[in-house]
Amino acid sequence: MQASIQGDAVRVSAKSKDELQQVIQLLKQEDLPVALQFINYR
Repeated sequence: MQASIQGDAVRVSAKSKDELQQVIQLLKQEDLPVALQFINYR
């Protein structure tokens, strides 16, 4: 996986869709002080 900051967004890219889904699940479990939005560009 690789993460990059693009303006006010963080883009995470990986070779497999399963890895990206793991990242999404991990972030949803955290109690972060910001609203998260997940967009699939594939």
